[in-house]
Amino acid sequence: MGFQFKRVKVDSFPDLIQKLKNREVDVTTSIGINDEREGFLDFQAPHVSVRKVIVARQSVNGPLTWEDLAGKKVVLVDGYLVSKMISEKYPKINYHMVENEADGLNHVALGDAYAMVVDLGSASYNIQKAGITNLHVAGKTEYEFDLRFASRNDWPFLNEILQVGLSSIPDHQREKIYQKWTSFTQPAFYQTSQFWYLISILFFAIILLLLAALFVRNRLRLEVVRRTKSLHESEEKFRTLAERSPLAIYLFDGTEKKASYINTTFTKLFGYTIDEVPSLEKWWPLAYPDESYRKEVSDEWDRKVASAFNSKSDIEPMETIVTCKDGSTKNIVWGYTFTGQQNWAFGLDVTERNKLMEEQSRSAQLAALGKVAANIAHEINNPTQAIVAFSELIEESSGQEDFVREMAKRITAEGLKIGELVKTALHYSRKETPIKKPADINRILKHALSLLKGRMRKENINLVLDQGENIPNLLVNSREIAQVIINLVNNSIDALDEIKEPDRGKLIQISTFKSNDKKEVQVIVHDNGEGIPETNMTQIKEAFFTTKEAGRGTGLGLSIVDDIMRNHGGTFELESVEGEYTKAILTFPVTSPSNAEN
Repeated sequence: MGFQFKRVKVDSFPDLIQKLKNREVDVTTSIGINDEREGFLDFQAPHVSVRKVIVARQSVNGPLTWEDLAGKKVVLVDGYLVSKMISEKYPKINYHMVENEADGLNHVALGDAYAMVVDLGSASYNIQKAGITNLHVAGKTEYEFDLRFASRNDWPFLNEILQVGLSSIPDHQREKIYQKWTSFTQPAFYQTSQFWYLISILFFAIILLLLAALFVRNRLRLEVVRRTKSLHESEEKFRTLAERSPLAIYLFDGTEKKASYINTTFTKLFGYTIDEVPSLEKWWPLAYPDESYRKEVSDEWDRKVASAFNSKSDIEPMETIVTCKDGSTKNIVWGYTFTGQQNWAFGLDVTERNKLMEEQSRSAQLAALGKVAANIAHEINNPTQAIVAFSELIEESSGQEDFVREMAKRITAEGLKIGELVKTALHYSRKETPIKKPADINRILKHALSLLKGRMRKENINLVLDQGENIPNLLVNSREIAQVIINLVNNSIDALDEIKEPDRGKLIQISTFKSNDKKEVQVIVHDNGEGIPETNMTQIKEAFFTTKEAGRGTGLGLSIVDDIMRNHGGTFELESVEGEYTKAILTFPVTSPSNAEN
């Protein structure tokens, strides 16, 4: 035609209309005619007629109607006359305006919108251009428009030239062009960019899998080598640690409990080799030759193992007296753990520790008795003076037989007081084997306090004793429990000496009572002294810890109390508020129904 056309890029359809008005664009194709546009454009005869269709994803079954789109998000191109007509006629649809057909079709393909109303030609062109494969025509609308070429109306010659050029196109060529640009035939999947994109991803994925497999195979081989080396090193470390361990180790397997390993410490401690104790069946009679004691240990061991198994924890430590190959005995604390395949028994020799603890306990006992020695002397001095006075009265009253008899009774009573006091002091100062027997805690408390009453009177301390009724007998060592009471009361007396207010009375309250279920008995020693600083509460039970000045305390008192209570299966707790009070709480278990009944 002798013309050269230059394409002008527009941002949207409204932008195209504005540029046509401004003469920035001279000619456009495929535009509808209306009154407004005729004001600045000349239109050619229609060259194609297009219908607006409803395009949706292939998962949406058609045919769709306007009623089906109610409440759905539907895309329209902003600025199109038909968009305005549709939105006004069908207001129940949720419309989403876009700048062009390509954007709208992408929204639908990606699932951002339910459908789009678009002419078939634009849909076909943009779908093929973008390579979209998941859309289809799901419905048709009543809107059909003739599309025309249009040119600026101030150049009528341009309109005539365009009309001549369009009229010269043969019908068959016109149909071919129409089919090319308005058909909705989707390309074969293997011809789309998505297909080759997926092929590329699959190819690289296979390469990565092969590389990963080679990498994992190499890592596994290296890991096997590393773990094998680590296993050998661990075995060597274990053997070194086990052989140098201060614990006697006995490893046994299976229901027959056959020994698979004992360490050097075990052999040195007890004198037996693994050939001499190949199983627990052989070990028990050698370690516990006394049948009754062996049964006692066995029953306790089975109980602890069952408890550990049920709670899925290690066994509670258990102390026994083991007879060695040479006939000597050792105090051993046993521990036990089960790894799922093997049984491990660990023994710690506490013979020397027990001797040291016994000596410490003895030292603390003598220290406590030393504190009351002066008071015992004072207690003995009073009845001694009375005896002397009564004897002098007898001497001056010869011949008065009734009076002499009365004085003789008084002398006897005072003498018995001295004897009972000395007997009590000797009992608690005597060194003896700590045997536990059923005993009345109230009687133990009474005897212990008899050694301290003189000091409490001297210090003007008011003693309140509340002994509960029907307290069950406890399986205890009476001498050790009396030592506990003496230590706690002496501490209370020392605390009351520190009271700074002269008008504040000194009070010690001691009470005994049993729990409602009769499974525990408690003894509480409560004083209104200066209390214990909070910073000292975590250390107060440690051996040799004391806040007293030099010469007034060894720091063993509360440590010994704690040890004695642990050995009796009980607990020792302290409550204190600095400047107000201290409360010592002793809790004893009632070991058997027979004891509770007693």
